[in-house]
Amino acid sequence: MATYVVVHKDKAGLQRYLAALPPILAEFGGEFIMRGNPVKKLMDIWEPQKDLYALGVIRFENAEQIKRWFNADQYQDAKALFKQSADVTLVIFEDLYGL
Repeated sequence: MATYVVVHKDKAGLQRYLAALPPILAEFGGEFIMRGNPVKKLMDIWEPQKDLYALGVIRFENAEQIKRWFNADQYQDAKALFKQSADVTLVIFEDLYGL
């Protein structure tokens, strides 16, 4: 079942992290399917922080791949860089409807 990591970032200065991430993601079957700045909220359901910088969605085949990626030795340097350059929230969602 496809599973997604939603990345919510609220500080700039992420260029080195974003440059390092795609090869590591690919190693674990992950890929960015969306990365960008929020443009406009359509409904009053979700309230991101006022200083939201960017939002990304990373697709993996399943939650086990996400755990392997997140805990992998080769991701730890990038993860530390990410923590230094952003206040971040990572959330895992499963695709329950096969979209």
